[in-house]
Amino acid sequence: LYFIFLLRSHCFDWIKVTGRSKYVRSFNIVNFAHLGAFTLSVLVFPFLPFLAADNSMQQLIQIKSRLFPFARGLCHDYWAGNIWALYLFIDKILRFVSRKLPFVQVQLPDVSPFSCAIILFIGLLPGIICAWIHASKGKRIVDKEMFFVNAVVYSGFASFMLGYHTHEKAIMTAIIPLTLISTQSHSHAMLFIRTMCIGHFGLLPLLYRPNEFFLKSFLFVFNLILSYNQLKRRFSRGKDGRILRLSWADKTGGLILFIVYLFGE
Repeated sequence: LYFIFLLRSHCFDWIKVTGRSKYVRSFNIVNFAHLGAFTLSVLVFPFLPFLAADNSMQQLIQIKSRLFPFARGLCHDYWAGNIWALYLFIDKILRFVSRKLPFVQVQLPDVSPFSCAIILFIGLLPGIICAWIHASKGKRIVDKEMFFVNAVVYSGFASFMLGYHTHEKAIMTAIIPLTLISTQSHSHAMLFIRTMCIGHFGLLPLLYRPNEFFLKSFLFVFNLILSYNQLKRRFSRGKDGRILRLSWADKTGGLILFIVYLFGE
């Protein structure tokens, strides 16, 4: 997403055709070289301390295994709440039925890292295509900036839902940029509240010690109430007259999360 957006906005210029009131788009090789050099430097710089170490090769192998954990399976030990968690849940049900009913032998196929990468790329395509269109230099700067944050949020959601061996903490890649546009519209505010509630709820089991129970519970509830009240005040003065309200589905979902939390603790 970043590559496509920067490529379109930084490396393509509008040039006026001689003798005509017509502009054509031209590829700027100098800007492309600048962008490539800067990108490579950002990628290489974090690896310099590891390259300078005595066991640099072992360090790089360890980094590779961490960045591409293909040997660890499709899901993390503590499953992130994404598509693949549902996929494996259905697979476990089918395997259970197959053991109980020998004449029914049904199970879902394994998902390879390559297949997962293809599915993830397809999921990212809408954001990539829109980034190419909206990155045009003919667009207003404000529109480009606001769209780009929306595209980052979408990419964060897509990566979390479709990525291979996704950690539960990966939802923060969508929640953090979503915070920046939560006041953009009523829909953005509700998306932020729902995503923050469910996303942070999925992180609570990471604080598993008994002496952390009250602290994590207080911070979770306080952050949720504070965010909701501030956004509610923001849209109570909106021109469209729409007030931020929780639907019955939101309240029911919150009650279910509360019951699950008490049961899990």
